[in-house]
Amino acid sequence: MSKIEKGELARVICDVIKSDWSFDMKKNILVKQMLWSRYRPRTYQNKDLPPDPIWFSRGAKKIYLKNVKNGAATASERAKGLIQEHLVPRTIIFNELLKIKRITPKKVDDLLGELLIIVLVTKDEDRKLDKIGLRSKMPEGWCYGDDPFQRHEAAGIVKVDWIPEILAERYSEHEIEY
Repeated sequence: MSKIEKGELARVICDVIKSDWSFDMKKNILVKQMLWSRYRPRTYQNKDLPPDPIWFSRGAKKIYLKNVKNGAATASERAKGLIQEHLVPRTIIFNELLKIKRITPKKVDDLLGELLIIVLVTKDEDRKLDKIGLRSKMPEGWCYGDDPFQRHEAAGIVKVDWIPEILAERYSEHEIEY
């Protein structure tokens, strides 16, 4: 999938949810495949696509800047030592998709735009989510519409309002406010 038309994947997600396939089949397709990394595929390689929404933890920013200072040239070298973590676990996103009444591609796009966000964290920060039991769930009482950063805040992971210049340029090219 090198180029995707706007809304194309949202239509596929709608079709999967509306299908008469089993719950487990739908979950496998959406959680393990589509919601993993394919919603906005190959954002670094395909300049036609807007970049994924990405947030950095305070610790991740320090490591990223250290990697750049040490001469890291590629995206993977700059992110060495960091973990890409979903802001909201994919299983939660899947469950929220199932709750949509009269599902449409627009509703899917809106929900994914709010919840399918990557947070770059350090390995230690990632382990904190496991330690407090929030690896694949949100804090007790959380519901769609609440602050999606609650899980990371509960683990003591501090986000920073910062993105690398290379991403800032991509956001600007696609007229995305960050």
